[in-house]
Amino acid sequence: MSHRQILVTERDRVTIEKRIGLLTGGVNQDSWESVRHLHDELDGATVVVESQMPEDVVTMNSSVVLLDLDTGGERLCTLVYPGYFSDAPDRVTVLSPLGTALLGARIGTEIEYECSKGHRRVQVEDIVYQPKAVACAV
Repeated sequence: MSHRQILVTERDRVTIEKRIGLLTGGVNQDSWESVRHLHDELDGATVVVESQMPEDVVTMNSSVVLLDLDTGGERLCTLVYPGYFSDAPDRVTVLSPLGTALLGARIGTEIEYECSKGHRRVQVEDIVYQPKAVACAV
C-alpha cells in the first residue's frame, strides 16, 4: 500500500493501466512486483483535472532534473509510459522503482529506490517540462 499521497491526471491513470495491460497481456499482472507497486500508488492517488495539475508535480512525459544525494551529480530524465522509448538512457519508465516514485512527486521531494547499482537517493530539483502546464498555458 502507498505511503504517500500523489496527484495524477485521469488520462495518465487510464493510459498507464492500458499500457500495463498490453505489456502483461492482462494475465496475472499482480505477480509483477513493479506492476503491483504502481497499482498501489494509483489506487491511493488523488485524481485531478489536467487544468488543475500544479506545475511543480511530476506527470507522465515530464522532464525533470534529479540531484543524486550521494554523489552530488545531476541527471535530466523524462518519465515515460511502459514501452515508450523506455530503453533510452534519458527515459525512465513509470514501471521502474524510480519511475513509480517520480509519478506525482513535487519539486524538492527526496526519493529512495533500489536499482541494479543498489540503494539510491535522489531529489527532484526542477521540472523543466511538464506537458500539463504547457497545455494549460496555451
